[in-house]
Amino acid sequence: MSNRADQKFYFRKNIVTDSTPFKVKVHVFEMGSVRPFIDESNCYYLRLPDEERKMFLFAAWDPEWKYSLGRISLAEYRAMIRPTDSILANPQLRETLSMKPAEVKGIKEYYLGDRIGTKKDLDFPDLFATNPEVVKRGIGLQPEAFKDFGFKDLD
Repeated sequence: MSNRADQKFYFRKNIVTDSTPFKVKVHVFEMGSVRPFIDESNCYYLRLPDEERKMFLFAAWDPEWKYSLGRISLAEYRAMIRPTDSILANPQLRETLSMKPAEVKGIKEYYLGDRIGTKKDLDFPDLFATNPEVVKRGIGLQPEAFKDFGFKDLD
């Protein structure tokens, strides 16, 4: 994001996962200023714990903050920037419910993205979250928005 400090950017109700295992030490978001970014009701499912992942990178000098923040975790975002009701959780997408996670050197393997990225017959219903907290908050794709698409199973 490269919004000016007075141009708000709302990021809400998304499910965000890591990509490939070799990128676990790379930030997920990179933005110039911290002020425009508003994080609301997102579900982050990362391979490493929040304190190790530090998914946000705020790179630019911001006169209001008097320093460049660098890489911060979701907990640090909450403490230093503004409150957020985003959560760190497994969204339990339909397609990944049967996955048995394994850890290799402390990194989650057989991960949500690993499974979905190789599935040839993936369809929207496979991507609906089933985690009760994620569903209750309305995060991710909403089945009711796709009722008229003719998918066999939207329950």
